[in-house]
This record gives sequence, structure tokens and C-alpha cells, in this order.
Amino acid sequence: DGQLQPYSAAGRQWVDQAEQHALRFAQRAAAYDADGRFTHENFTEMRESGFIGAQVPEPMGGLGVDSIHDWAVAVERIGRADASTAIAINMHFLGVWRHTRLWIDAAGRGDTARLEVLAQWLRRTAEGKLVNCGTSSENGTALTAPRTTAVRNEAGWIINGRKAFGTLSMEADLLFVPVRIDEEGGPWLGMATVPAHGEGVRGLENWDALGMRASGSQDIEFVDCPLPAENVVVNGRWAELNASFITSMAPAVLGLAAAFLGIAESA
Repeated sequence: DGQLQPYSAAGRQWVDQAEQHALRFAQRAAAYDADGRFTHENFTEMRESGFIGAQVPEPMGGLGVDSIHDWAVAVERIGRADASTAIAINMHFLGVWRHTRLWIDAAGRGDTARLEVLAQWLRRTAEGKLVNCGTSSENGTALTAPRTTAVRNEAGWIINGRKAFGTLSMEADLLFVPVRIDEEGGPWLGMATVPAHGEGVRGLENWDALGMRASGSQDIEFVDCPLPAENVVVNGRWAELNASFITSMAPAVLGLAAAFLGIAESA
């Protein structure tokens, strides 16, 4: 019929779920957008169905979908029904993708402590208990050159800064926050994993974009936000593209393109 189709059997199951969710999302999308309300109802349904955990490896309860193409098809189906939900859930899928890649890497290195933390996050995602949100963009600088800082202290790290486009942050349990680390040989580009409702985290509720008012893409402010040592990892040099950053971030761009394709198909 000319539409995108998933490659894998697990991807087919995931896209079937997306199509079922989309039937309900389409019925209420206009009202959510008109009122500027975040689509919590949609995310409750996606948590309960297991849809949010499809990319989690099978040993931890997911479908084990590891195809970026199948990820894009699932988002495209949601995009046909509700633009806001599509761009929001794409941010979550980026988090699951990143956690899975880090889990594979930790297993290869024999880093048992890191492996267990990541496995716990992935299991909670498969159970519908963990939604992720990426907060990368900042006004006036590039994604690879964040001005938000991470500074070490005796307990771990302190995060300070402000991010734009915290899409999905109103539903999220964990935030991924690119940070600048000024230490020997730096500055370095780091990635902080921050509890969304933790100390020092504040959503500014300043989002009102035509057609996507329900995505919750508010600014997020971090003021002396404390994190344990294991919640910040160095991803390379500040202001430079590297393989780790591209592997983590590039698939989400394809997911966004898929959301926009779904919007265009409906139009």
C-alpha cells in the first residue's frame, strides 16, 4: 500500500501496537492541542500496554526491537494521529536506545556495577514504570557545546544550567542532560542522567507552539541539582562531534522525521 513497513517480527508487533494506540489518540488530539494540555492520558495507555518498552532487550522484558527503521515506523504511525504525542514519545525512545547501547557496552567491558544500574532502568521501562526525556538544546549554542555545567563534589556532581525544548518532561521520570565538564584536559562533553522530579529541577511551563501545544516542550532549569557519581559520564571533548554522541543522538533525528512524515500523511 506504499506506506512504511517494519523490517522485523518484533517491529511488526510494535507497529501494530502503535496503530491501535493511534486510533484513540486521533480522537482526542485536537482537544489537547486547543487546551494546551500535555497528553498524560496517552502516555498512561502506552505505559500500560508495554509500548514504551519495545526496545528493551528481551531478557529484561521488552520486545527487543533494535532496528532504527522500525523505531521510525512506530513513531510515524503515532504522528498520523497526534503530532504532540509523536514528537514526545520519540524523545523517550531515544532514552531507551541509549540505555540499551550503554548496557551492551557495559556487558562487553565487564562493568558489573554499571550493568546492574542500566538493567534496572531497562526493566522498569519494560514494566511501564520509567519514561525518559532528552533535554539537549540550549539557546545560543550547539548541541555539542552545552553551557549547562557538571561540577564534582564529595557526593558526586552538581548540575547548573537551563535547557530549551524539554519535550516530554511533564511525564518523564528521567532526564538526559548534556553538560560541560571543566576538568584537566577539558572542557569535556558529559551526559548526566537526572531524576525528573529531583532536587534542583524545575520545569518552566513556557511552551505554546502551534499544532504541538500538547508535547510539553517546556524549558528545564537546573539549580544546584545534586547527582551521584555514576549519573554523569564523559562522552568526549566539548564542542566536538564524536562517535558516542552521534550514536546516541542521530537516531532521534530520524524519529522526528518520521513523526513529521506521519503528520504530512494525515494532512
